[in-house]
Amino acid sequence: MLILKFGGTSVKDDEAFARVLQIIQESTNSEKCFVVLSASATITDSLIMLMHFAVHNDLENGRTCFEKISLHHLQLLYKLIPDDSPYFNEAETKIRILLDELQEISKSVNFLKESTPRTLDKIMSYGELLSTTLMYYYLLNNSLNAFFVDAREIIATDSSYNKAKVDFEKSQINVNEKILPLFDEGMDIGISQGFIGANNSKQTTTLGRGGSDYTASLFGKFLNATEIQIWTDVDGILSADPRLIKEVSTIPVMEFNEMRSLAYFGAKVVSPDALIPAIEANIPIKVLNTFSETLRKGTYILPKLNRQKSELHSVMRMDVYKINFSISKLDNFLEDSLKIITKIQQQNGKIYSISILPDKLTVWIDKATFNKSHFSTTFSNYSPEICDDLTLFGLVGINLNNFDSHHFITRFHKYKFEYIEIGVSPNEILISIKSEAAREFYREVNQFILANLNVS
Repeated sequence: MLILKFGGTSVKDDEAFARVLQIIQESTNSEKCFVVLSASATITDSLIMLMHFAVHNDLENGRTCFEKISLHHLQLLYKLIPDDSPYFNEAETKIRILLDELQEISKSVNFLKESTPRTLDKIMSYGELLSTTLMYYYLLNNSLNAFFVDAREIIATDSSYNKAKVDFEKSQINVNEKILPLFDEGMDIGISQGFIGANNSKQTTTLGRGGSDYTASLFGKFLNATEIQIWTDVDGILSADPRLIKEVSTIPVMEFNEMRSLAYFGAKVVSPDALIPAIEANIPIKVLNTFSETLRKGTYILPKLNRQKSELHSVMRMDVYKINFSISKLDNFLEDSLKIITKIQQQNGKIYSISILPDKLTVWIDKATFNKSHFSTTFSNYSPEICDDLTLFGLVGINLNNFDSHHFITRFHKYKFEYIEIGVSPNEILISIKSEAAREFYREVNQFILANLNVS
């Protein structure tokens, strides 16, 4: 059993749908497949705006927004399924029913002039319901043996709207009773929604950030899948940020904890927490590009790589402030350091690294999360010194606590590292240099990684 999850860009238009169809057809040549879809690209944002316009009685913009959502899906239907197809009338009826329901909810919100997390979850669910309904009939029209699953009948959750918690035991029972028998009876493909579930009262819930990846991971665990494939619009996990570096390469295979480090440093390809059910079940995950000319190239994410030597796989650049706090005159410098760190976190500051000495606490904090307006008053007792001309780099790989730092430092000695942290983590190294040299250093480190990247 393969789990195929397709993100929003993979179902954005009729050409993308055709590409997904090809991938599903090729996959079913060898194994049964369970397909998880996101909403079409930008549709979830449009649904949120629809609710916003309804709450604020902005009828004109609300009407325009609904028409945009409606037109997108109806035009997709007309492009994907010919009107002389035996599935056309049924598909059009289902799509129009969903759109009518969405419009009625919007009218109710407008009447009450009030939004709730429960209503937002209900409205947001229509993106996935519409995309999967289209894909289901598209598969049937192309003679594929597929069945439709409403994820709200399978993924059982609590009532924590917008970020619901999954009831694993009940969800597994639902899979056993409602999905496995269909595969046992000879069906080849299941189609369902990412991101959504339902509570005990059958009210729609959503799973929060990375919800569609999480759904794929859950179905992988519940269906005992051989592999989970996350199809997106990039060639797997890359050695560097392609927006900043031109010559990047796909990392062939990496550990799950590397994904955690990359996500914390700012990479956004896959949400690592969403993959935990699959990793716990020891199911390999592959990140692939829906639009790549060569299928099956991408990045494998495994729980652990059984390799002895150190390997660098990627590098991330972070814009930071280095802040020194004077703690030399404090009676208990460790206790006060903890207080400072806690206060930064309470202000939603994102800390990349901390070093504590008896006279000084140094914190590397993400510039985007640094609140200067509150900072000076909150920490005035600690005489903070802020340095803003340094850039922090995170080097990610495996067995990096045994990394040959001497060779690396010698190779890049001209950059005169301001700070280097090696040996603390098996998956990451932190290095800072003057920001004026950051662009060149980023490019050279990426080249260093590519020259040594294990592609086997």
